Amino acid sequence: MRAIRTTFHEAHRAFESGHTIAVSERGHETEFPVTDSTTTHNMLSTTWPELVAQVRMWQSRYPNQRYYIVTAV
Repeated sequence: MRAIRTTFHEAHRAFESGHTIAVSERGHETEFPVTDSTTTHNMLSTTWPELVAQVRMWQSRYPNQRYYIVTAV
């Protein structure tokens, strides 16, 4: 699986549509491989407001955080 960088709004729409989202401080990468050690988020594990709050909480320490949509390819 791969995670492909996306915008905040595209990540929100994808999350609400049931897709899995990853957030990475490696914001300069357009994509990265998703492994068993990659933390991912979906509607079963969190809500969108909780995910956004968590990202904002860490923004000062990891200013390059970006949202990624996890894909099967």
